Amino acid sequence: MKAKTILINFQPVMVLVCILLLASCSASILSAGGIPETTAPSVSTTSDTMTVAMTAGVTDLSQYTASVSGTSDNTFYDEADIPTAYTFTDVIIDIGSETFPTGIADVKITKEEGVITIKSTSKDVCYNFILSGTLQGTVAISSKTATMVTLNGASITGTTLPALQLKSEIKYFVNLAEGTVNSLADSTSNEKKGVLTSGGDVIITGTGTLDVDVYFKNGIKVDGIVRVLSGTLDVTVDAAATGDAIKPVMAYIQDSGEVTINACGSVSGDESKGINVDGEESENGAGRGQVVINGGTLTITSVGKAITANWDIDDDATTSAKTDDPSPDVYINNGVITITTTGKPYETRTDSLSPEGIEGKNSVYINGGYIRIVATDDGINAGSLLVINDGNLDVRSVYNDAIDTNGKLYIYGGTIIALGSSVPEEGLDSDNNRNFYYYGGTIFAAGGGNNSPSTIGTDCYLVTYGNGTAVSSGTTVTLSSGSQTIISCTLPSDYGTGSSFLFASPLITKGSTVTVTVGSTAKASATVSSTVTSLGQSSGGFPGGGGFPGGPGGPGGPGGWR
Repeated sequence: MKAKTILINFQPVMVLVCILLLASCSASILSAGGIPETTAPSVSTTSDTMTVAMTAGVTDLSQYTASVSGTSDNTFYDEADIPTAYTFTDVIIDIGSETFPTGIADVKITKEEGVITIKSTSKDVCYNFILSGTLQGTVAISSKTATMVTLNGASITGTTLPALQLKSEIKYFVNLAEGTVNSLADSTSNEKKGVLTSGGDVIITGTGTLDVDVYFKNGIKVDGIVRVLSGTLDVTVDAAATGDAIKPVMAYIQDSGEVTINACGSVSGDESKGINVDGEESENGAGRGQVVINGGTLTITSVGKAITANWDIDDDATTSAKTDDPSPDVYINNGVITITTTGKPYETRTDSLSPEGIEGKNSVYINGGYIRIVATDDGINAGSLLVINDGNLDVRSVYNDAIDTNGKLYIYGGTIIALGSSVPEEGLDSDNNRNFYYYGGTIFAAGGGNNSPSTIGTDCYLVTYGNGTAVSSGTTVTLSSGSQTIISCTLPSDYGTGSSFLFASPLITKGSTVTVTVGSTAKASATVSSTVTSLGQSSGGFPGGGGFPGGPGGPGGPGGWR
């Protein structure tokens, strides 16, 4: 396969930090031992000209939060998703009132049994319905043209229906007015499947804040895409709820903004996911079922999977044709992403739980970003293809593989920490060595084993080390050449499961003598004479790669939108 072009180019990163915070819903989910500590491992690579340190102290993440939307096809930029492409006519509505604007020929607003119904019949005018006030009930909006719903200090608590029903198959812009805090919530009596539901796309914009509290099923449930252009969005799923925080059919795309998700639903068999894109067969199936992160900040704590592009050809297909199948892929192009999953994996005859950090049932492409994951199942899992072009990744699994693909693994660049669990779980798992292709980047991987690449780019060298004994928690593991430290990693104080290690760096050169030191003791040395130099026992991978349910999805890969 031809080396894949790096899509996002960053300046050399001088200081990089990893801090994983645990939300309140995590404490009662795991058994003793539980979630790892919140202090990250420290990794450094040193040369005369550059220092890359994965340790505390970074203060500026702006290069990662900056949106790269529109810089490549894989950002899925769409002019139709930008509100300035439309001219909106304002209609101001106090949802706490019993009287509403009249005299607008093609807009009718009524209220009955706690439901405010707003209906536009115009085929030409795009309206901006500006909502303020408090309502125990529902606001239901239908329209024939693109519509903006501005939340201007609005608080809506649904009773038997969602708080906000956007009923048409159009684009709805949910605008968060500057300086406002808005809230949507439902109740356990909700007859629908979301707090905010839509028959079309939902595009979140503005500079205000929206809090979504979920007590029945899902938070934001739409039949189209959910796109976050800007604003602050907080979604909390109650422990007794049986759905997910954000659940679109077509795609989740984040260009910027701040999104925080606490998916605390812990009902057995219905544990909450963070972002769960369903995917669905259709005539425009190509490009559906995707998760795309182009910038901003995304923080997820979930009992189940945190991010999943979730469609399985074996389970979900209803037609024999493949042309109408979605492509369940994840693209991370930039952004600051912090993920913690809290549920303990299980599988019974009727139910299963696989709390992976990031899952693409088909493919996962990481082109940049600042990514921190502590997952109880695989940290990152791809059904058939995982490509890492760039980015700064710190990925840890409590019970399984850190980075896992059920197909091919390509690494072209980036700085990667991958801490897997004990034998037979791995730091890097591609099922077998022939599926692993390494062309660049700095890697420290630890676990019960690691796959090592069978195909390596020119002037690329790796070192593996393992003696069958787990290295103690808090120990520093170092690869050096003479007086030069190439990679040094201090393991988390509650880790203690890594017995096999993989080091990759541009600083490993042919003909140099490298030494692995554990703590203060030099364990093994060798001269780099081949692309993979093994010290101690082999740290080769284990077949199958472990993992709980979540196998390959439908066909697809990079391509056009819709």
